[in-house]
Amino acid sequence: MIRITKSSSPAKLESENCRRRVEENVKKREFKGSYYNHKDVLEPLEKIHHNKCSFCETYIRPVDTPQVEHYRPKNRLKDDPAHLGYYWLGHEWNNLLLACPACNKAKSSQFPIQGTRVATPSILENNKLDRSCCLPNAPPLSDEQPLLINPEFENPKPHFRFYTDGRIEGLTIRGQKTIEICKLDRKSLDIDRKKVLDTCIASLNEKFLGYAEEMLTVEGLAYFIRKTMERFKREITAEMKYTLFREYSFEHFEEFFVDQVEENQKQNLRKAIKELSETSG
Repeated sequence: MIRITKSSSPAKLESENCRRRVEENVKKREFKGSYYNHKDVLEPLEKIHHNKCSFCETYIRPVDTPQVEHYRPKNRLKDDPAHLGYYWLGHEWNNLLLACPACNKAKSSQFPIQGTRVATPSILENNKLDRSCCLPNAPPLSDEQPLLINPEFENPKPHFRFYTDGRIEGLTIRGQKTIEICKLDRKSLDIDRKKVLDTCIASLNEKFLGYAEEMLTVEGLAYFIRKTMERFKREITAEMKYTLFREYSFEHFEEFFVDQVEENQKQNLRKAIKELSETSG
């Protein structure tokens, strides 16, 4: 999970028909309509998220079909059945995220909070929805103090840590609840995250073997170690899957890299990473 930056709301969600649908939903206190799921909404979401699930950071296509996920559920809440759901937010751009089918299914209509639940929308004097009160990072919605992390409005990084076997752990109650809600500790995710690290370690070990068999000089070994680590660091981008895992791994290189190689090669690896950090700032 990484911080994302949204573009402006798609025209489909601001269209007269969509806004009329929203007002009808407000009057009837129920959610209806499929504007949120239109291709003109899905496509920009896919672009913003680089075809990754906003929760687990796996690539969605071509293996699965991307889902438009409502951060605040549009229908009755699983953890508060008396609540009708945030029906007035069902077509709000800032309430929509991209999710893989697995995270979408796990999250379902869960939305635990620490504060006071907002049960009904704010209405203007003209009986229209007050959209200024539909912002997740402003009252009254922010007063709910959601336990589920919203990557559009906050940096998820301080809430998580990882292990070399790909496991994820919550460092805060919100990190823990986000993992629990979306099942970010799925075994398949652990395995897939670990592959990212294993690929780099395997490349390093190949070079160490070449040096041991005198196929590489000391200078050649240093060059290849540096290139391997440069490539790993270069791939810490929003476009790559498991960006947060990659970033965490590099920032904790002693645990994730040095401890994974033979004792006689640890110093060579430390030196290469130190030089890389110094030259790249």
